Amino acid sequence: VRYHDEPVVLDATGEEWSTVVSPLDPSKPIRIMLAWTDAPGHGLGGSTPAWNNDLDLIVSAGASTWYGNNFGASGWSATGGSPDDRNNTEGVFLGPTPPSNVTITVRGANITSDGVPGVGDGTDQDFALVCYNCAQDPGFTLDITPATASVCAPDDVDYTITVGQVLGFDEPVTLSTSFLPIGVAVSFSDNPVVPPVVVTMTLDVSVEAQPAAYAFELTGDAESMDITVPFGLVVADGTPSAVLLSEPDDGSTEVSVTPNFTWEATEGAASYTLQVADNSLFVGPDVHEATTTETSHELEDPLPTDTIHYWRVRASNGCGDGAWSEVWSFRTVDTPSILLVDDDDNGPDVRSYYTDALDALGLTYNVWDTNNSDNEPGTSDLATYQLVIWFTGDEWGGSAGPGASGEAALGTWLTSGGTLFISSQDYLWDRGQTSFMTSYLGVGSYDDDVQQSMVTGQGELFGDVGTISLNYPFTNFSDIVSPGSGDLAFSGNEGDAAVMLDNGTWRTTFWGFPWEAVSSSDREDLLQRIVEWAMPEPACPADVDGNGTVDVSDILAVLAAWGGTGGAADVNADGTVDVSDLLAVIAAWGPC
Repeated sequence: VRYHDEPVVLDATGEEWSTVVSPLDPSKPIRIMLAWTDAPGHGLGGSTPAWNNDLDLIVSAGASTWYGNNFGASGWSATGGSPDDRNNTEGVFLGPTPPSNVTITVRGANITSDGVPGVGDGTDQDFALVCYNCAQDPGFTLDITPATASVCAPDDVDYTITVGQVLGFDEPVTLSTSFLPIGVAVSFSDNPVVPPVVVTMTLDVSVEAQPAAYAFELTGDAESMDITVPFGLVVADGTPSAVLLSEPDDGSTEVSVTPNFTWEATEGAASYTLQVADNSLFVGPDVHEATTTETSHELEDPLPTDTIHYWRVRASNGCGDGAWSEVWSFRTVDTPSILLVDDDDNGPDVRSYYTDALDALGLTYNVWDTNNSDNEPGTSDLATYQLVIWFTGDEWGGSAGPGASGEAALGTWLTSGGTLFISSQDYLWDRGQTSFMTSYLGVGSYDDDVQQSMVTGQGELFGDVGTISLNYPFTNFSDIVSPGSGDLAFSGNEGDAAVMLDNGTWRTTFWGFPWEAVSSSDREDLLQRIVEWAMPEPACPADVDGNGTVDVSDILAVLAAWGGTGGAADVNADGTVDVSDLLAVIAAWGPC
């Protein structure tokens, strides 16, 4: 971590400070944060902006330039865009892997006030900057792959060693290992070496080596510095025994849709393979498989809710795969498909508009209250939901709509097939047009506070709605929202009022006017349309394995899940996999 605390004081607009850094670990991101204390605002209240001095964080590498706070949907900084002209904390996150070196510049974009009282003249500004994973001195890096290797003695095994160069470091580096046990010898394809270079290290394991898991160290030694990194070796003389499972318990219920699976360590194991499926034969498209060196694994992709699943584990080493463990089962928790994000400031509290309509439609849902802040659902929180409804009511002044981390989480969730409905007249006012709005909501342009008083439905989803008069339960600050990559969802008497985007994977609709301003007779209808858009009935439910054809593999999948509840094998969705599902498959025989 590099700290630059008041390296200079910028006295006038256009002055700059800069430094050049390289990643200390080229495989990890570079994160840069700029902060400064602005001069006091005008103190007059009202809607006139009260910020004064404006600094810009600019990071460049070759032809690429990143501006502070210009984040893409992935959460990493995106090139292009424009500098942030209002926030006094700006970040640039370069990842998941950064350029080999970057230039960091802090520019006085607009120095109009006394940001350092009592020092210098009446126009100045100091700042602080922190850079994570940043090197400013020459050196080298050392990386070994794999971190742990497995071998069935007698045999040899290769590791790839990468000796990286930082800021032109050119000293010879001598490679060596810690003490090796009897029966294990080491050799290098080249040694010593001058970075940057990639070297092969070979461990020759004879029959004299005792079966065990060994921990070693690799050292790179140069005249001015040395680095030591750990690595491992698992020596085996036979396949490992069967694994004993731990959690979730066999027959357990109310299990998370992203469960953490654990099992006991098995002697001689170098790695473990976990399988999770909705049938005990572990066939079909919904088999989750992961390999790890640990004795636990947490699923990233959520399992279907309220469904019986089966799991098993086997151990492997250099001699091959051991036998599968016993098969255990569990039922996932019953989670609603809808998440309602309450992002209003309770002045007034408009949550009941949404909950009353959802209740009237007979829909179940969970509520996430941001409490008028950016305490928003993350990727794992969103994972189980098919539809997210996000409303901001009369909230404005900084936290209306998802913030940068909320947008990043929504972007990840949407790419897995979610649907998002945002109703907010101040999302654009508080955040400006972000890259998330452009890419995921289909927004092309906007205009704040035009005060739409009526809207007319457009397009396939709302085209037959007609014209609706709006009755606001708070001040009307509705916007013009025009489509870019999206389509027009509603036109208004003051211009475009809402957009929608269906890219084939995710669906979004963003309204620059509040849904709660729609008359009560129309609110349920509009919400019902969005729900059906988000969660359409499956076109071919008898295609249990999802291969596009109803055939014998679907019969086998039904038989494998016989007697269970829920899941794809419950073709008629009556809660039980039985003969009626088998008959439904036969009745739909052939291509979908």
